[in-house]
Amino acid sequence: MELYIKDGIIKSRKTIVLKEEIDGEMYDVFNPSEDMILAAGWMPYEPEVVEPSAEELYKERIIVLIRQRYSTDDEIALLRQRDSKPEEFNEYNDFVESCKQTAYNEVYGGVE
Repeated sequence: MELYIKDGIIKSRKTIVLKEEIDGEMYDVFNPSEDMILAAGWMPYEPEVVEPSAEELYKERIIVLIRQRYSTDDEIALLRQRDSKPEEFNEYNDFVESCKQTAYNEVYGGVE
């Protein structure tokens, strides 16, 4: 999709409507050509691709690893019942710690 920017507004080519005078009357031009868009002051726009930081990748990877065994609902239940079901909570907590270590090794390439 071709994007253009003008006065801080970003639009796709298909949504830009220009005004054009023909025989003294103003008309809306839908789906204008690129030349018309550029002549009207719009500039091609390329969104900046921001790579996630290592910390963001690390946190995302932990979640992916945890979700292989526990859903969000499972985690909430375990946290809520940690005092009444300490063995299940400890198993969960050990698993999360192992996920953190695995994620750290994958992202940072070494042991904490």
